[in-house]
Amino acid sequence: MKNIKISVIIPVYNVEKYIIECIESIINQTFKDIEIIVVNDGTKDNSIKIVEEYLSDKRIKIINKANGGLSSARNEGMKVAKGEYIYFIDSDDFINEDVLEVLYKNLESERFDIIFSNFSFYNDKTKKEKKSKFNFPFKENINKGYYFLYNGEEINVWNRLYRREFLEKYNFRFIEEIIYEDQDFGFKTILLAENIKYIENYGYKYRVGREGSIMSSQRKEKSLKSVQILKKEIKDFFLNIQLNEFQKIRVYFKLLSLEFWEKELKNEKIILEEIEKFEDSLEKIYQNNGFNFIEKKILKNDIRNLIKNKKINIWKKVYWKNGIINFKILKKLLKGWDN
Repeated sequence: MKNIKISVIIPVYNVEKYIIECIESIINQTFKDIEIIVVNDGTKDNSIKIVEEYLSDKRIKIINKANGGLSSARNEGMKVAKGEYIYFIDSDDFINEDVLEVLYKNLESERFDIIFSNFSFYNDKTKKEKKSKFNFPFKENINKGYYFLYNGEEINVWNRLYRREFLEKYNFRFIEEIIYEDQDFGFKTILLAENIKYIENYGYKYRVGREGSIMSSQRKEKSLKSVQILKKEIKDFFLNIQLNEFQKIRVYFKLLSLEFWEKELKNEKIILEEIEKFEDSLEKIYQNNGFNFIEKKILKNDIRNLIKNKKINIWKKVYWKNGIINFKILKKLLKGWDN
């Protein structure tokens, strides 16, 4: 197959009820220069038999493997991908017929490492759609990836084009045998992307409310193990990569959020020494006058998200003054977590 612009990777496991809608949404794209890589992750139902009925479309190839989970399936798909860009879609989701064309055309003449957009929630029971609330908060013409990590929704790995050369440069792969794998891959890729673009488009339909989904079957033990692995992997990954000061702080806050998450899963309380260490770090961060307006706004939001994760109402004026955190109030709130 010549002139492959986009490799679409579809991991498949026990989705016979949804795979037709997914595969047809890709086959019928207005953008035709694609290959469709269907990874059979040891499915036990008729999903792959259904896909085989579409093999008259020569753009489709099926990779068969033993069951290893979503991350393993995506990794296998990346190994054989030939496209200039890679696009992930979950096999129970589907997209509007112009999604790939809209994304690719917005590349214009630039070599973006990542281009991504919004999405819609599709309720499997009611068949109704609801637009996701994520909107990139800055109107400035910026393209550095580390500015695009803002509210958490942007770390999803589906519904975006990844430049394959960029993924290969850092040997990005999904951590296998864990859940929350997007927390790792999505965070790393966006933080290191030199040229990234966001557009507003809700053509990706993320299915919610279906039976047997990963989200409805997670267990606390697996969550804890996954968070512990994520924390170690992210820390180890960035040890040998040169980062600017702003990126280093983003990594620090990411690791801290995972640490808080781990403690919640273990029903552990945050001790005073950890509070003081966090406070000292924040004071050093805000003593740095080299951050621009956007960077300061992003850092404040990171801190708000850390507090929000503890079920605390951070929107009261008593917690924030002129957009700058009040360290005495913060310390009081953090101490309250121990009660």
